[in-house]
Amino acid sequence: MEKKQRIIIIGPFPNPITGLSVANLTLYEGLLNKKYMVSKLDTSYSKFEDKTGSFSFDKLFFFITKSFNIKCVLNNDVIYITIGQSFFGVLKYSFYILIGKLLSKEVIIHLHGNYLGDMYHNLSGLKKQLVKFILSKIDKAIVLSKSLKNNFTPFIDVSNIYVLTNFVSKDILLTNTEKEKLETINEPRIVFLGNLMTGKGIQYFFESLESLELEGFKFTAKCAGTMDSKKIVEYNKKIDSINSLEYLGIVRGEKKKQLLKWSNILICPSVMVEGLPLSILEAMATGNKIIATKQPALQDMFNNSQITFIKKESSFEISEAIKKVSKHSRAQEDIIKFNMNYIEKLTTLKFIEGFISIMNIENE
Repeated sequence: MEKKQRIIIIGPFPNPITGLSVANLTLYEGLLNKKYMVSKLDTSYSKFEDKTGSFSFDKLFFFITKSFNIKCVLNNDVIYITIGQSFFGVLKYSFYILIGKLLSKEVIIHLHGNYLGDMYHNLSGLKKQLVKFILSKIDKAIVLSKSLKNNFTPFIDVSNIYVLTNFVSKDILLTNTEKEKLETINEPRIVFLGNLMTGKGIQYFFESLESLELEGFKFTAKCAGTMDSKKIVEYNKKIDSINSLEYLGIVRGEKKKQLLKWSNILICPSVMVEGLPLSILEAMATGNKIIATKQPALQDMFNNSQITFIKKESSFEISEAIKKVSKHSRAQEDIIKFNMNYIEKLTTLKFIEGFISIMNIENE
């Protein structure tokens, strides 16, 4: 019987709850269930801030304490890293990439976003050379969709860049009984599910709801997620000023599922460059219509009928899209059913087996 590789997963784990930390935890637990020898190094920075990937001396000290554990490399065959998308986000994992390469370990980098390539091209001088030197040492790269492969083409051959689509936990999927009980509700029930930060476009979400209220448009809205620690007072004031909006804090598990069963429209107005937000997949799985800013991974997977795409930084487009999708039709019902059936195929098992398959491919 062939011996299974020993794997270490290096990256953020809950808490805080993010799409990336949930994906790492899911992979870790899935590999354990598959009887792999798997360990983890949690690099989560506990203080949530809007400017993800930004530099601070607190972060520097934190990552220095995490970044020189040579046993993590020595004791494993595969070094799997969910890398950041800033200069610091690459640099903080450089020890594991370079030592892993030196010790002939397989180094796999998984990118859960779509800004790494832009970040690299915007650098100059020594910083740019250093990023290229570090990332050219990896063996394989994983991205969320085919359009995102260009994030790694400056560093490794495209034949060693693989696509692994995000997943939806079986706990969020609806049973046949739950599907039958889904109500067709004419009044919009709107949800924002994600970190409340400027990069996620939360300010445009607030502005669109304010505009709808002024017009007399009837709706109910809820938002859930971690607030940027520097904007708690500002955001709470804004939420209190919108009569039809309720903030639920962080939701997970059954509470998140109940929230998505209650809602019928998910808004994802990100202004930052995103990968493939889990919240969109989860909302589709629970019968929601989706309004989202254009992102390459979303446009790879879904057409304009499956998602109502809007421009970034436009509260007006959000408001108009809400009014548009609130008009009930048979065509919309068919799209909702199609999306639900499609998302049901994106299981955690498929995600885990997809990673194992990529890991076992011999490099060209």
